[in-house]
Amino acid sequence: MGRPSKQDYRYHDDGAVALHRRPNSAMWYARCKLDDGTALNPFSTGTEDEAEAVKAARKRIMFAQVDKERGLDPGGKTFAFIAEQWLKMMRTEVEKKISTKAKVDAYEAITRRYHIPYFNKTKITEITPKSLAAYEVWRAEYWTSGPGAVAEFETIIRQDGKTYLRRPKRVARGKMDAEDTVLRQIFKFAVKEEYLPVARMPTIGGKKQVGNGTQSTRRPAFTKEQAGKCRTTTPTPSIPSPPRWTKPPWRGWKTTA
Repeated sequence: MGRPSKQDYRYHDDGAVALHRRPNSAMWYARCKLDDGTALNPFSTGTEDEAEAVKAARKRIMFAQVDKERGLDPGGKTFAFIAEQWLKMMRTEVEKKISTKAKVDAYEAITRRYHIPYFNKTKITEITPKSLAAYEVWRAEYWTSGPGAVAEFETIIRQDGKTYLRRPKRVARGKMDAEDTVLRQIFKFAVKEEYLPVARMPTIGGKKQVGNGTQSTRRPAFTKEQAGKCRTTTPTPSIPSPPRWTKPPWRGWKTTA
């Protein structure tokens, strides 16, 4: 797909914001630059409204300017870059016996299957709660209408180094705690390495959805306070004494309570 010609752009803020639409898409895409001429990576504004697209572009410029004043690369590093750096650090921990190979292998499989393909070249500083919500939708549909629905085989690397193909295993939607853990650790690594200001660390994880897309609900239960109140107010039940035989039963004698 070729780059749009100049006449296809709509300029705002003295040329600092340039909007355009791609063929077969109603969404506005933006190219922005800072006051010193530093160009930011093109991105989708996520809206079909031009005024809202301009607002999104101005917000992106503001974030990039703040990053620059903090000594960070405007826009920050991409998610894929940071995820690879994090995986490299995790492999080092395996060598130092800080973590286990099986655990790191599982974490790497998760981030290479879900996180890196989705966020990929998105700047870590550009991932917002809205972006994470969109990822949740994509993840919920991964095995039904997403990439997992069309993948016939996946390559598995065994501990002895041998590889083989198998049909993909569908991971239950309820097992996403591990995926949230991996994503959370990548963001914490970005904060530690100063790729991301701590104030912009998003909240990851929360209420999950069941397979049909509806929000799961917690089973009814007493709270700790309610349970304690029940124990103090409920009377102790009286247990009747067992019957006492006055004479051996095989002689036809009756029992008394």
